[in-house]
Amino acid sequence: MDSRQHKDRGSALLAKGKLPAALEEFKKAVAIDPQDLNARRKVAEVFARMGRVEDAIAAYQGLAGRYAVTGRVLEAIAVGKVIMQLDPHHNQTQEALAQFAARRAREEEWRALLPLTMTSLIDKERLREAPAPEPPVPSMEVGMTGGLAEEFPELPREVMVELLERLTLRSAAQGEAIVVEGEKGASMFVLVRGSVKVVRQVPGGEPRVVDEMRDGSVFGEIALLADVPRVASVIASEDSLLLEVSRALLDELSTRHKSLPAVLQRFYKERLVANLLRSSDLFRSFSREALSRLAEKFELKTAERGDELVRQGDTGRGLFVLLRGRCAAFDVPTGEEYPELSEGAVLGEIALLELCPATATVRAETRCVLLFLPRQAFAEEVLKNAEAAKKLEALARERLERSARLQDDLPPALV
Repeated sequence: MDSRQHKDRGSALLAKGKLPAALEEFKKAVAIDPQDLNARRKVAEVFARMGRVEDAIAAYQGLAGRYAVTGRVLEAIAVGKVIMQLDPHHNQTQEALAQFAARRAREEEWRALLPLTMTSLIDKERLREAPAPEPPVPSMEVGMTGGLAEEFPELPREVMVELLERLTLRSAAQGEAIVVEGEKGASMFVLVRGSVKVVRQVPGGEPRVVDEMRDGSVFGEIALLADVPRVASVIASEDSLLLEVSRALLDELSTRHKSLPAVLQRFYKERLVANLLRSSDLFRSFSREALSRLAEKFELKTAERGDELVRQGDTGRGLFVLLRGRCAAFDVPTGEEYPELSEGAVLGEIALLELCPATATVRAETRCVLLFLPRQAFAEEVLKNAEAAKKLEALARERLERSARLQDDLPPALV
């Protein structure tokens, strides 16, 4: 009988509640293929269901260490959350995994310090004895290269440990909506295992799939920045496992760690700018080096309802890109409103292109999240890109023509 057959028999026995027999089948699967981590997970799961908590934790710790050193850090974090469900006072695994959640250059070499309990499934040639830290915990060093690039903000070690302890492990069945279009969001999600589809409701039509995401994807992060409605639904395409980070948790951590708000603001900006530059047609013609410079120069802004972003008659102070919320553009003398501006709209380009001062006032109708590129950066980066400048000029001239038509209809006293 091969490993697959033993796992199938183990799953059937587990479904019937025959835990000891199921455990033996999964152990036989591991004996045939010691590298079968799914079988090892089932062994740990059965230990937990049998009340053999210490055996379950030991099995899960071995899995967490193996996942972490083979680049599956999100899987390791998820396993760490399962351990905490078994023993809420256990923090050894989270403290060790905090090393792997730090941002590092792709080729950077470093050594992770792991408790012996997390090294049982790691290739012995990768391990090196290390002096135990205080308090004494038998440990080994593991040679590593690189680290997480963007899933988590670059946090101080003690903050990362607490975040890993307190974030939520969530499962989603196939077809389950993880976030719902139109509802206000309060969490960011990291997809550990599985796949999801991003669906938007087309006005007057059927819902449309606009994107698909797999393991390691991050979504919903704008909900950590502002209390704004979701612009799309995210639905599990298959049974999936996720990590959920709530705005309430980060707000609480920020009250006790004064450096955290600035770190989070930088993280939000990096994520939002990266999404914009990757998806916007305006920036498609930029080189990688130019995109990198632009990413540094964008600023993240929020606006409350009633805030003026662009004032009619002013020279441009910068280019706005509306990420979330709605804005109204109107002609001050007449009060005539132009079509409402929503996600993806570009604001302030007419004055920046020096065609004339701003031809309308733009005011936030809801709470808004925007990216802002100051005037000098716009001149240095955007105007030097012929294709991008051409697209913006076409948009500006279309808006100028619309303003001109409005002026032609004004009574003489208002011209």
